[in-house]
Amino acid sequence: MGKYYYEVSGEYDLDLLMKKDDKIVHNGSALGIVSYWNNRVETNLNYGKKYRFLSEFKVMDDLIILVPMKDYLYSSDYQYMPLVFEPEEFQQLIQNSYIDDDIVHYIPQINKEDIFNLFLVRFRLECDMMEMLSFKNIIDSIVASSEGTDKVITLLQSFLYSKKLHLRKLDHNITTIALYIDISDKIYEWNTVYKVDETYYLEIADKYAIEIC
Repeated sequence: MGKYYYEVSGEYDLDLLMKKDDKIVHNGSALGIVSYWNNRVETNLNYGKKYRFLSEFKVMDDLIILVPMKDYLYSSDYQYMPLVFEPEEFQQLIQNSYIDDDIVHYIPQINKEDIFNLFLVRFRLECDMMEMLSFKNIIDSIVASSEGTDKVITLLQSFLYSKKLHLRKLDHNITTIALYIDISDKIYEWNTVYKVDETYYLEIADKYAIEIC
């Protein structure tokens, strides 16, 4: 089975179960899970829960990345899963969403703010931390790394202001670096940094990662 799995059922095949590996992405009506609205290509997924949650698609290189909606960054009940689609994977999603294939041409390019928002929501969900923080607040609150040096912390500080965005699929010689983040006198451990040789990356999903530079 591939990374994404689809199962259609119900009258007229309008009920859709979508999984990423063993995690439910959507379980319900396929209608409206992908749409074009207000110059955005949006998705409305329920992650196996009662309600649906909006996110939007952005393009980076030849990949399509799901990023959180800015309007919901600080909503306590907002759900989001970072998803990366290769072209044929996105085509499969569109085919199961009953929407025109041409929608892919309306997806805008990703920008640095999208990346910051993605990691902000990832941190909030993975660490169960609901304080009103920016991604910069998180980086500024790093007190140590599992590597025992300040190198990755310094690079992350520079990353906040760099205009560069380099995406890479990591496949070997990967070392996970934990970040220790002090927020309101509580230490959070966040395992989203990878090191390959002497280069550091922030993982989006499935070993697709942004170089910290």
